[in-house]
Amino acid sequence: MSKKWIIQHKKQIVGVLVGVDCLFFGLTNPDRVPALVLVAGFILLMINLYVIVGAIVALIRWYGISLGKHRRKIIVSVTIVLSALLALQSTGQLTSRDLIVLLPFVAIAYFYTSYQKA
Repeated sequence: MSKKWIIQHKKQIVGVLVGVDCLFFGLTNPDRVPALVLVAGFILLMINLYVIVGAIVALIRWYGISLGKHRRKIIVSVTIVLSALLALQSTGQLTSRDLIVLLPFVAIAYFYTSYQKA
């Protein structure tokens, strides 16, 4: 029942998420808040990335490219990659080596999780 409710109320969920973003990121000063608040902001940003990637995948499906049963795994994989890149970039640690290592690692992890015994 909750999945059906979520599908029917996607616009309201996105609206609430945008409202929470505006309040959280508008009212916090990153220079003066504790580290736990920064972690909460990063988690909120990951949720936003998940919703955005899900919307992009839905748009791709609307154009006729169906991802089938791997849709959720692709959304999670892309969200994890983007979150990792954002975390590395925000701490000043992102280099081209990280991309060279991260992308094949994610591809291998995706195929490993997609493998099913016959």
